[in-house]
Amino acid sequence: MYQPLPIDQEIAALIPCYTATGDSTRVLTASGLTLTLPVRPRAVLNRIARRRATDLAALRHITSLKTQRSILQPLPLAPHLLLIPVKVRTPRVTGDTCTGYINYYTVVGAKSCQDPPVHTVLTLTGGHTIGTLWTPVTINRYLQLARLTAYTHTPQYNTLQESDTRYAPELLGIAQRLAEVFRDILALKNH
Repeated sequence: MYQPLPIDQEIAALIPCYTATGDSTRVLTASGLTLTLPVRPRAVLNRIARRRATDLAALRHITSLKTQRSILQPLPLAPHLLLIPVKVRTPRVTGDTCTGYINYYTVVGAKSCQDPPVHTVLTLTGGHTIGTLWTPVTINRYLQLARLTAYTHTPQYNTLQESDTRYAPELLGIAQRLAEVFRDILALKNH
């Protein structure tokens, strides 16, 4: 059964969880709601990217160049959606996802926890708290990488403002791809 996802700026986190139907994803929202989807976080991430007309492989490559990380890079998917990978559970079965994604813009705080296996508790907008298996040092490093990614990636979104009544976030990725195609065509004509 298809369940619509919240709009980009409402997504606070994508957390893998086990349910009676198997490996699932809890989608936490900035308004405090929780939605459970019967698919893995990767499928939800792919739905978000498809909605934004974004190539995840290309985005990961660009982000890896900026952050010098080959795996688990922050993913700047929209102006208000910068997902940070975070280890949130130990898998029961080999191959199960243990990494969730936290929206950088919804992180309110991070504090150390002395309750194994949880090392750090993240507080998010909407009153959500998430226990992570990473230390506060690791979490802070990922928050810094996200800040770097936000700083270096945001200018491409500055051409359209959300206050503009004609702004349609689902069309932004398509418009950017069209601009790249036109630029390539002009470059070919000039040579």
